[in-house]
Amino acid sequence: MIEDRIVELVVKQLKFKLPGARAASFDRNLHLIDGLGIDSIDMAAVALRVQDEFGIEVREEDYEQIWSVTQIAHFVRDRLAVRTSKRGEELTSA
Repeated sequence: MIEDRIVELVVKQLKFKLPGARAASFDRNLHLIDGLGIDSIDMAAVALRVQDEFGIEVREEDYEQIWSVTQIAHFVRDRLAVRTSKRGEELTSA
């Protein structure tokens, strides 16, 4: 499940700011910036991990949309759907 993978990424990336945090009990709707107090550097690190894990681009302008694990999962699903759709269009027009 995408959300489970994202929780693991977030908990792993923020382990020093979230000592003792566990993926199983992580609040997926928690606002990462307001709720956890992470900064833009932490957010960029999370975004890079998401990019690497799912093979999608996450721009700095996208950070406002990805403020929780749930929102990141929606963002990833949308980006993957667009990529799949574009790939299908390329195949049919070839």
